[in-house]
Parts: sequence; structure tokens; C-alpha cells
Amino acid sequence: MGELTFTTTDPGVRICSESFGDRDGTPLVLLHGAGNSMVYWDSQLVNALVAKGFHVIRVDARDAGRSTSSPLGAPDYSLPDLARDIATVIRVGGIGRAVIAGVSQGASIAQLLALDHAERVSALCLISTTPGIPGEEAGDLSPLFGTMDVRTADTPSAPPPWGDAEALVTHLVDTERRYGGTAFDEELAERDAREDVELTIDLPAQLTNPFLVGSGQPWRARLGLIDVPVLVVHGSQDPIFPPDHGRALAAEIRGAELVVLDGVGHANIPPVHWPELVAGIASLRER
Repeated sequence: MGELTFTTTDPGVRICSESFGDRDGTPLVLLHGAGNSMVYWDSQLVNALVAKGFHVIRVDARDAGRSTSSPLGAPDYSLPDLARDIATVIRVGGIGRAVIAGVSQGASIAQLLALDHAERVSALCLISTTPGIPGEEAGDLSPLFGTMDVRTADTPSAPPPWGDAEALVTHLVDTERRYGGTAFDEELAERDAREDVELTIDLPAQLTNPFLVGSGQPWRARLGLIDVPVLVVHGSQDPIFPPDHGRALAAEIRGAELVVLDGVGHANIPPVHWPELVAGIASLRER
């Protein structure tokens, strides 16, 4: 394990982060997707990033992992609040600015972090995400959404009893497989799900509340203001945000690079593509 830190960001809110590697390395903050916790940034992938000279900090958002949870079905925060949480973690940690890599909802938070807290961001890696979400925010992206509802894709069926750890692991793996594409890696999914069940303090909240969070004001029209190196990574088989979402996002940000990973579905990048992902994140320091 890395070094655990808890940062108070709002009254009654403590955000858990875990750091790895030399503190003199390039700061890299990793943000997970809705329904997941920090452990879905797998420790083996984290070690590969550390080997590239990064000081890695993976973070549990509210209602995830070991961070503060809110009442089930009634989260009292929005995506801008989650972006402010990350800015506070960076500031309190004395990091200054960091490369931010986010997956799915975590990549939406990363976009807002770059727009509203630009002084904390040196570069972005945006994975499995979109410049707009369903509804008015999506605008002309509405016809591009996949057949899955982004708010319920992580919960295709009712979870088993919360006290049955093995059944919960099976449920989480089945959920990931549902939208993982042909490159889905069963071993990775089971390893991360098992660690998630072991460490998360409020799994019902984690699997429910992030899908109910408000997005705040639409931000697509502001994406052109982002003025740091950006890498957009997207799966060719993403059923929630089909690849045109990644293309649209890259087109909105001046100089953004787009990488489409063959056979990859939504969110969880399989190990076969880790060398490409690690190299892409490392390249952000040189742009």
C-alpha cells in the first residue's frame, strides 16, 4: 500500500488519497469513475506510472472508497464540488500543480478542475468521457449516446446482500464485463473488485449516489479555454460514450491528442493497453 492521507474539504467531508513514489517526482492525480473507488486505478498500473518518474496520488471521491459518504440516494453535492475537493487535496498536500488523469465521471471532474481551478493543473488525461452528458448539456451529442443509460450502467441488476463479500465481487465483475468490450480482462476486474469490497466503507452509497449527482452548469462551451497539454483516451467499443464522444472532446480542446484503444469498452483499461496509456501520460510532460 501507499501512504494514506485524509483531507477535510468541507465541514464533515474527508477525502481519502493514497500516494506512491518519490515526492520529487512529477505529481499525477488519478480520479476514478462513478460506482468505483481509487483501487480501480490498479496498483500494478500505479507502479508502472511510478517507474516513469511520477509521484502518484489516487483519490477516493465523496461516496467512494474510504472517503465520506452521504445519505443513500441523496447526495448533497455536484460535480463542481467534487472538482473543488480535488483542488483542495492538491493545495493542502503542497503539490502546487499536477497532471490529472480521470476515467469517465472522474474525467468530467478533471475537465472542471482545469476550467475552475486551472492553477492546480499542469496537464490532463481524459479517459472514457464526453464534453456533454445526456439532456440539455449534451446538445448535438444527444444522438451519439450508446444504448446504455449512463446513470444506471453500473447497476444492471440488484446487488446481492451487502454482507456477502464473494457475491458482491461477482456482481461487480459482472457489471464491469457488461460494458468492458472484447478486450475485457477478467483477472483485472476480479482483483480490483475484491480490493474494492474489502476497503470501501459504504458500498451501497458508492454504487448509488455518484449516478445521482448533478453536473452543474454545462461546460462544453468553455473547453476551448483549457491551455495545458491534453490526451484524450477512448475505447473503440465504449457502449456508454461511443467513440465520437472522445473525438468531439478532443476537437473542443486546442492541441488535444486523441488515442482510440481497439476492443476497449467503457472505463476500465485492460493491461494489454497499459504500456500505451503509461507512455501517453508520460508524454504530457514533454508537450
